[in-house]
Amino acid sequence: MTEKKELHPNSLKNLTYHEGRPKKWGEQKKTRKLTVTETGWEGVVEIAQEQGHSVSELLEMLGRGQLSLQVKDIQQ
Repeated sequence: MTEKKELHPNSLKNLTYHEGRPKKWGEQKKTRKLTVTETGWEGVVEIAQEQGHSVSELLEMLGRGQLSLQVKDIQQ
């Protein structure tokens, strides 16, 4: 069984706008919650790292149409 990682005290503070920090996307980010399998999450983290981005930035770019996906036709 996988151990739950401890939340770093600065994790949520970093989501908050700080004086002097420019808003990269022109608006403040909000905390979101999603549900995904461990395998799916590890795959997304790997893709983000390969592209030099965080998962958050990868999703932001996808949602803004700055990143496109190619869907494989996989039989289940």
